[in-house]
Order: sequence, then C-alpha cells, then structure tokens
Amino acid sequence: VTLQEANAVAKIDLMSQQIVSVTSLGLKDHSLPGNELDTTDRDITSPRTSIAGNYRNAPVFGMYMPDAIASYASGGKTYYITANEGDSRNLTDFVDGEFIGDFDTLAKIAGDNGLDAAVVRAMLADPAMLQQIAAQDAGVRQQGITGVPFFVFNQKLALSGAQPSDAMVDAMSQATA
Repeated sequence: VTLQEANAVAKIDLMSQQIVSVTSLGLKDHSLPGNELDTTDRDITSPRTSIAGNYRNAPVFGMYMPDAIASYASGGKTYYITANEGDSRNLTDFVDGEFIGDFDTLAKIAGDNGLDAAVVRAMLADPAMLQQIAAQDAGVRQQGITGVPFFVFNQKLALSGAQPSDAMVDAMSQATA
C-alpha cells in the first residue's frame, strides 16, 4: 500500500489485517548527476525569458510521494513500481500557483504587495538590472547561500533558515562582540 503523504509504503497482512511494516522511501538528492529536475512548469521562449526543459541539478532534496503502485516479477524477484505524485499542493503560502518566471506575473505580485508594479516591470525589462541581479545571485551562491531566509551579521556570522528569536539575538551579540 502506498502512503503518499508520508512518502512511504506499507506491507499489510490481509489475513490478520495487521500492518507488517512501513518503509520510508527516503529523499532524492537533486544535486547529484542523474537526478536533475525541471524547475519550471512551463517552457517559455520570448525576448525576455527563455526556459525550455529547464533540467538541472539543484541543491534540494525531493520526496517520492508514491501514488499508484504496481508489481511485476522478473528473474524470480518481485518488483514494485510507483507513479510519483506530480500535481501541485494547495498551500496558502503560495500565490495561486502562479509562474514567477514570468515578468508580468512578478510585477503583478509586487503591485499586490505595495510596490509600484510599473517600476518593477521596468526594472525587469532593463538588461543592466538583470545583469546586476544575476551578478548578485552568483555572488551569494559563491558564499554557499542557496536558500532564504539567510542572515549575515556584521560580515562575521551567518544563520540559514528560520530561527527562533533567541538564536537571532545570540548571533547578533556574537557578531558585535
């Protein structure tokens, strides 16, 4: 039996109606060769954006999320195959599942959140600004920063990810000592 949301499979004894075992499917390291993933749901080619089969390695781990399951036998062994979940999640932290690789979508989101959408659209249309953003992105990646939030205190101490307030206060104290 697949336990999709638990990223696991279960073995059930139908005669005793008991769960015999639950096996985690683990994580897939997408930073390894052969584990590339397409980080977009759209292939776009335009003067501003070109994404076609954006398969690449990324410093993330993915879950298999088994959906359907089937089995077959070969060479005296039984093999199980699953179709992994591929649809989006309806999470409130995402903005309507919109594609943020599109500049108009980014400008609209910016406008909806108090920024001037026309200014954002103009910045995204400016090749010099895009080069500056790419250079900043490359710079932070060279420092090992691959996610948000990421905090750097006084160029001395860094914290990655959401942190409790006491950890933030401690980091600020250490960085200013």
